[in-house]
Amino acid sequence: MRFLALVIAVGLLASAGPGAPVPKEKAPANPDLAAMQGKWVLTDMTFNGLSLGADFAKDLKLTMEVKGDTSVTVGEKFKQRLTADLVFDRDVTPHRLTYTNSKETDLEGKPIKDRDTKPTSRVIYKIAGDTLTIGGTMDGKEFPKDFTDKGVMTMTFKRVKK
Repeated sequence: MRFLALVIAVGLLASAGPGAPVPKEKAPANPDLAAMQGKWVLTDMTFNGLSLGADFAKDLKLTMEVKGDTSVTVGEKFKQRLTADLVFDRDVTPHRLTYTNSKETDLEGKPIKDRDTKPTSRVIYKIAGDTLTIGGTMDGKEFPKDFTDKGVMTMTFKRVKK
């Protein structure tokens, strides 16, 4: 009798079909955005392929923090903060990043008078581990084709370890 009950139970379980699938961990919709989360410090700048030097970069005291899809860049030396939303285009090489809804303020959050803040800037970027490189032109209207293009300024950031 127990055997018959066991056979019926197995039959019922088998006829119910496979159990619910085990959910897989989703890959982030944008792995670059996920990799950029956190705080970064400027370690080098180049213009037209020439480095301005680590000392120059260090003297600017420039940090960038990415939370969600928002970037906050703080320049301690000039007492400025730039907040912007990030829009990625990973379908091209090099990858593109557009800063939108940019707001430039002093460190207390007050708008900077007589400042022509561009609401949108276009840059290219690459991220490799704890190094982030961003390249753009001074006007930010066009995406550079390469980091070594004439007129392109690159900023190299290193991740700040917690």
